[in-house]
Amino acid sequence: MGTVLAAFTLTDIPSPASGVRQRPGGRTPALSMLRARAAVHEADLDQDLVYWKPQELADRWQCSPSTVKAIPRDELPFREIGRGRKLRRRRYHPADVERYEARDRGTED
Repeated sequence: MGTVLAAFTLTDIPSPASGVRQRPGGRTPALSMLRARAAVHEADLDQDLVYWKPQELADRWQCSPSTVKAIPRDELPFREIGRGRKLRRRRYHPADVERYEARDRGTED
């Protein structure tokens, strides 16, 4: 038995030329395994989703961006995009915006 490396032994790791990675329960081609993981990851990200900017919500509601930013986070949740400390960009999820609008109109379920 080879030296234990993480969950596999050295005898389980094939040479790079083989293109196949040994997994418990059978052999799976490495490239197809990575493609399957990437497809699941892209589905989780939901990249087609477009978050609202404060200016876009202000235009939609006919108010100023400062009014949008003054809404408490527990009423209208937002995400801060970017890594900067000085300039934090807010983005609002469309479902949260719809929920806030329904609550504001009094038509919430």
